[in-house]
Amino acid sequence: MNQVVKIVFLVMLSMVPLVGISQTTDSQLAAHYYQNQEYEKALLYYSRLYSKQTNTSNYNYLFKCLVKLENYSEARKLSKRHVRIDPINQKAKVDYGYTYGLEGNVKTQSKEFKKIIKSIAPNYLVINELAIAFLDIKKNQEALDVYQQGRSIMKNTYPFNTEIADIYYRMERYNDMTDELLNLLELNPGYLKTVEGLLNKTAANEKGSPANTALKKGLIQKINQKPNSTVFSEMLIWVFMQEANWSAAFIQVKALDRRLNEEGRRVYNLAETLANNKEYDVAADAYAYVVKVGTKSQYYVESRIGGLMVRFNQLADGGSIDSLAMTALIADFDATINIFGKNEGTSTLLRKKAFVQCFYQHKLEEGLDTYEEALSINGIAPHQLAEIKLEYGDALLAGGYVWDASLVYGQVDKGFKYDFLGEKAKFKSSKVHFYTGNFDLAKAQLDILKGATTKLIANDAMLLSVIITDNSTVDTSTAPLKLYADADLLIFQNRLAEARGKLDSIKAIYPGHALEDEMLMLRYEMALKEKKYKDGASFLEDIKALYPTDILADKAIYRLAELYEEKLMQPSKAKELYQLIITDYQDSLFATESRKRFRRLRGDNL
Repeated sequence: MNQVVKIVFLVMLSMVPLVGISQTTDSQLAAHYYQNQEYEKALLYYSRLYSKQTNTSNYNYLFKCLVKLENYSEARKLSKRHVRIDPINQKAKVDYGYTYGLEGNVKTQSKEFKKIIKSIAPNYLVINELAIAFLDIKKNQEALDVYQQGRSIMKNTYPFNTEIADIYYRMERYNDMTDELLNLLELNPGYLKTVEGLLNKTAANEKGSPANTALKKGLIQKINQKPNSTVFSEMLIWVFMQEANWSAAFIQVKALDRRLNEEGRRVYNLAETLANNKEYDVAADAYAYVVKVGTKSQYYVESRIGGLMVRFNQLADGGSIDSLAMTALIADFDATINIFGKNEGTSTLLRKKAFVQCFYQHKLEEGLDTYEEALSINGIAPHQLAEIKLEYGDALLAGGYVWDASLVYGQVDKGFKYDFLGEKAKFKSSKVHFYTGNFDLAKAQLDILKGATTKLIANDAMLLSVIITDNSTVDTSTAPLKLYADADLLIFQNRLAEARGKLDSIKAIYPGHALEDEMLMLRYEMALKEKKYKDGASFLEDIKALYPTDILADKAIYRLAELYEEKLMQPSKAKELYQLIITDYQDSLFATESRKRFRRLRGDNL
């Protein structure tokens, strides 16, 4: 007897997985046929699944199959039956009326929809589910009626402003959309971020769009009607920032700052944003405003320094170097340092003064002295001090003090071994070895950096390591590589004519050498230093055309896209090149940034 029971038990146990497998197979086959638009076959399997389990998913797909097959009467019967099984399923109720419309019986459909809306319960989840069901079938008016009815029966305990505003946007009723959102902000200013998030998904932040025009008009009216409320001014500032209308944003921020007596706090924050976005003119005006507020502002010192930094960046990013402007900037650096003294706060000014002296005014010894002044200041944060040291090392290298530069880089490398700054210092040190022809030592350091946490450093290290490997084998002369390294150093030192001579000699003595593509990249870097952007683009185009599979190809295409976008003002060409990286160089270091830039040029809301 026990043996019989055991056998029966084992048989039953063996059947359990088979049932599971059968159900899984039905589900998979149903999905497969539906995706392949084989609706009759999908209907067969979804009918079987629904008979076993009357859940929402099985119902939805079964209903869709019947609709696709234009069997509207059966679809209606199904929805009616499902409502009896699941009375709170709002979609099934809508589906019932929807089938009448599919048959062309619009009058009955309207009657059914009105009946559902009229009988709705005062429950947020139910109201929302019903409205979404109408939106799914493009019935915007009915969805709007649901929310308005919900607002009424819930006695404004939940007013549905954002939901109604979204529908108004779909219906292109932008004034009504604006009214809903601004009424919500008037009721509760704490919803500002919620409203901004909703608008970010619309065209309301696109300058000149009907939604944008309606929103700005409504905000200005509210500002005039409610002068004591700041939320509308804050939102208008946000709108101007979204559409990159920096001047208008600055005007509003100034007005708000004066109204609230903030002594420049908000204006300073805007200035920092503008400076980071390279909107130098407006940023300078914003910093100047805070400086004018005077020392009572806690941002006075930062704004004075920030204004000088904006001028420096503006000159450095300009198409040509204005020597008179640089001299005037140095004088203002000195005046500010004299006022506030040499300390951690002004060390940035000393650093930039030194940079101008070394790299723009070509007053190397004066610049090196200024760097040493900055380095001697007590209390500077270790990372900030390391950054000054690295720049000091660059100045030494540019001035021909190669081994002094190597010593400084080594100090930073030793002090920040497991930090970005340490990796940066090690890379600079390896380049010194490369410049001086010590290729084996350079490669040893570069190979360590291939595992750097900073992707850009790791990539640059790998590229240079490959160049050394490919051009310093046992049976290969290193003479061309040494000429190439000399040219690279000369470019760093801004001795461009000499660098050009070195590259020309490689081409003359070693025609068709493997370094041809690398030399084109160096010529691009020289063109960039000389602000000859069309020439730079030409060199990159050559790499793209002649070396599409080379290790430098993706970098060249990305830099070319940057040139077209930022310097040559040809966004359509830039977009094509970013797309090329996305599609043909998916593993590239530049793929993520290319995707981001492509979407921005396409007009996506990021």
